[in-house]
Amino acid sequence: MTIKLNGSTAGSVSLDAPASTTGNADIALTLPVADGSNGQFLQTNGSGALVFATPADTDTKWVYGTAADYDQWTSTTDVALTGWPSTWQEIRVSFIDISLNHNALTQFYVSKSSNPANLIGSGYENTSGYWGSGQGADSVTNMGKFQGTGSSAYVMNGYVNFFKFNGSIIRYEGQLAVKGDTYIFQTNGYVTCDPTSQMTHIFMRGQGYAYDSGKFKVDYLAG
Repeated sequence: MTIKLNGSTAGSVSLDAPASTTGNADIALTLPVADGSNGQFLQTNGSGALVFATPADTDTKWVYGTAADYDQWTSTTDVALTGWPSTWQEIRVSFIDISLNHNALTQFYVSKSSNPANLIGSGYENTSGYWGSGQGADSVTNMGKFQGTGSSAYVMNGYVNFFKFNGSIIRYEGQLAVKGDTYIFQTNGYVTCDPTSQMTHIFMRGQGYAYDSGKFKVDYLAG
């Protein structure tokens, strides 16, 4: 059966019922009492009532933090960063004018909580190096790190990016540059762990020494 609605000046729109319904049931659909918003669609509640609904947002998008989120952690040996959802695909940690109170460089660990006792201290394949007045390289399996000798006078800027490679591997890469100097420190590698349950926090650690200035900023890509 067809219901035909004629246009006010020309043309028409027709609504057709199927030749038969499942189980030959009599189906009644009730329209909403008001118009929906732009981009919405009609959705049934399963009992014949139609409502306007908004499509789920399934797009992958960047969410940008601010430096104030992780503002200057004075006299702190561990900085625990967090705030991304379990659907994260990439996490970017930016270093903004950070300084340590010793000749140390930043180490980093993934963790399943804010408790340092729960950080992942194995399963890394970390290769790091530096160049400037000199050069060198190193590899370790118990952490992510920047290789080289720091200085309490260094003010550094840079980043570490983490990528969800698959269900058991997190890849990362990063770089630190010394402000007003020629030194560049780089790191690259991966850690074997569950990206969802064991990557709720990232610990930044100054080899046991405190960060005495600077900020950390966290942005993430999630779907």
